[in-house]
Amino acid sequence: MDQDGLLLSEASALKAARKEAGVDNLLAGLAGIVIRVQENRLNDSVKELVSTTALEHVQSFSRGGFSQALLQAEKTPTFIVRESKEPSSIRHLNARPRTESAPDTRLETFIFETPDIKELVDIQRGRGVSFTSEIREIGENLFIRTRPSPNTHNSVGYVQFLGEKSFGPKKAAFKPIPKPDNDFIGNIGFLDHAATRITHADRIPAILEWMNLTGYDFSESVYAERFNSITNVTRLRGRDFAMVLTSGIGPTAGDRPDPTEKFVRNYGKRVHHLAWQADPIADVFEGLKREGTGFLLDLVGGPDEGLMQTFTIPSKNTFLVQEYIHRYGDFDGFFTKDNVTKLTAATDAQ
Repeated sequence: MDQDGLLLSEASALKAARKEAGVDNLLAGLAGIVIRVQENRLNDSVKELVSTTALEHVQSFSRGGFSQALLQAEKTPTFIVRESKEPSSIRHLNARPRTESAPDTRLETFIFETPDIKELVDIQRGRGVSFTSEIREIGENLFIRTRPSPNTHNSVGYVQFLGEKSFGPKKAAFKPIPKPDNDFIGNIGFLDHAATRITHADRIPAILEWMNLTGYDFSESVYAERFNSITNVTRLRGRDFAMVLTSGIGPTAGDRPDPTEKFVRNYGKRVHHLAWQADPIADVFEGLKREGTGFLLDLVGGPDEGLMQTFTIPSKNTFLVQEYIHRYGDFDGFFTKDNVTKLTAATDAQ
């Protein structure tokens, strides 16, 4: 059986087993995303995010040795951006040639809401999922986090909200970092997807693991053979956010790595970009350029292709690329082969 056939077979079996175990009924969608940044970069990171995405700074507070900021946008999970004086416990996973200046920095965790965290954790432990601790009470929430994945180095968290659905304290005085007053920032919409880059050997294990932990299902793969790269899409029916896992098709041939493998060598396995709906996308692109945002390529695609996209250069504060994407009319796919190929090529410059 070829790799795609094996993936489809195993994904189908996992989906059935997950449903039978009761996991699907205990997951209520993505509620939060945790980004850790290097000490003294919290404010710069928040300023950058509110200036280049739909996110707004709604709260700052300190808890458990961390200084944290909460950022929110419509139809988008809460972003928890945090810094600490103490080095990250997963610094060894983060340290790569391009991340030496900020070895504690990465998008660390995707947090999913559950109505019954104890039942979910009991089921998942019985299915082999490993957690970093027991369930903890944090404020008015119950929370637990998986160990970093060997396939993606990302973690998944589960939260049960016992009161108001918030990741911060009820009252905390803070000075908000405002969104810029310009004519295009309001054209940036909700979070469309995130994309993690991994090696070719991680492809099937990473997709199945993400399905197992989150209730997501494998949707499609788009090949960019010229660059030895596959973009794999997982989606949750009825939800807007998707997780994309980009991997090599096979090992890099020769001494010069292909763009996806090159990213993993330079940055490690991690989230490569966050994608934001933008309409009109041309106004967002031109406006950000005027404000000094650098891009890896011009806008690609258009109405005939069904969508238009672009990538910024990586952030010095978070190492994340921001993508802006617009889907046209009745386009019912997720990506197109031509756009994926052009976007993959552009990341070779990172």
